[in-house]
This record gives sequence, structure tokens and C-alpha cells, in this order.
Amino acid sequence: MGLRTSVGTHRTTGTVLLITILSSISIAYIFYDSFWGMVLIFPVYFVTKNEYQKYRKKQVEERFQKEFKEFLMCINNGLQVGHSIENAFVDAEQELWLVFGEQSVIYREICEINRQVKMSVPIEKAFMIMVKRHPYEEVESFAEIFEFGKRLGGDYSRNLRRTAEKLSEKMELKQEIQTLTAEKRLELMVMSVMPIGILLYMKIGSGGFLAPLYGNPIGIGLMSLMLALYLGMLKLGVSIIHVKM
Repeated sequence: MGLRTSVGTHRTTGTVLLITILSSISIAYIFYDSFWGMVLIFPVYFVTKNEYQKYRKKQVEERFQKEFKEFLMCINNGLQVGHSIENAFVDAEQELWLVFGEQSVIYREICEINRQVKMSVPIEKAFMIMVKRHPYEEVESFAEIFEFGKRLGGDYSRNLRRTAEKLSEKMELKQEIQTLTAEKRLELMVMSVMPIGILLYMKIGSGGFLAPLYGNPIGIGLMSLMLALYLGMLKLGVSIIHVKM
């Protein structure tokens, strides 16, 4: 686990550094035509690091939610055939291994929960420990119903099945929305590259046209304003296509 985390950290740092260097060189060349434009490498690094961490965090969350949705379906199936919640978790472990393999996060988490149950740890407490590692909305919602149902007794299996069904439907809707907005995300990527491509084309093909914008305070101010507007519009575009439910 520690080695995998270390490798992932180094890979993330290397990716951030590469993006930072390429972005800084592009900004210095296209917007300022000066090596001094590389002084922006420091703010570019922190912005890139922050945005890349958000991107990776969202990727991890989406992957876990996809796996958790499958887990809810497994639990629902187990409870429908009359299994206890403990046996439903054991069945879910086997089914998750078949679907995702032993490297999936949810499979390892359910294995750990089942291991703790064998050591006489109440299953709802073992599940709450997992929630602390993955504090996502759907996971927390299921955990709350799970914990209260176990504590209050009664027909809690029926409540768990209903909760699992509702959360599965909600997560399925999220995945459908992500699929529908995939085309818009691609369009945003293309549109975000076009202004830089146009400026680069003009600079290479008609360098004299942009020459008055370089090497003087007014030109530097205008190009800085253009850069700020470009980044602002890019941020706005990302916010528009990001659907939060």
C-alpha cells in the first residue's frame, strides 16, 4: 500500500511539473515573446497542482461510486433472497471480485469489513470505519440508514433494500448525466485549445502582426488582460459543464 501510494505521488508530481513547464513556455512565447514570461511558472505550478488534484480526486470518486453502485445491487439481491446482512456482505465480496477483480477499492474494503466481522466487530461499526475513508454522499447516506436500522431493529432489511434501490437509481442517473455531458466536455477541450492555436499560428505565420504587442508596457498589459480573460472563460466553461447533484 505504501509503495503504491509513493509511486502514485511521484507520478502525480511528475505530471504536474510537465504540464507546468509546457504551459509556462507556451505563455512566455505566445503572450510575451520573452524568456521573462517564465516568471509565471510559480503561479502556474500552484494552479496546475490544485486543478490536477481536483481532477484526480474526481476520478477516484467517480470510480468508487461506480463500484459502490454495484455493491448496493449485490446487497439488495442478497437481502431479497432472505440472507442476513452479514451473509449479504459475504456474497457481495465474491460478486465484486468477479466484476472488478481484487484490485478494486470496494472489493478490498468489503473484504476488510468481513474480516472484522469474523473478529466479532459489529458489521455496522466496521462499515462506518470504511465511510471515514470514503466520505461520499451516497456512502454516508447508506451508512446512516444501516446504523439506525441495526440499532432500532424491526424490518430493517426492507429499509436497507429500499435505500439501496434509491441510491442505485440516483447513482445511475449521475452516470447517465456524465455520459450526456461527455460531448460537451470534448467541445470545451477543443474550444479551449483554439484561441492558443490561433495566436500561435499568427505568431509563426505573421509575426509582424503581433510584434507591436511585445516589448512595451501597453502590449504587455493587453496580452496579460487577454490571458486573464482566456483563463477566466476556461474556468467558467468547466464550471458550466460540471453537474453537481
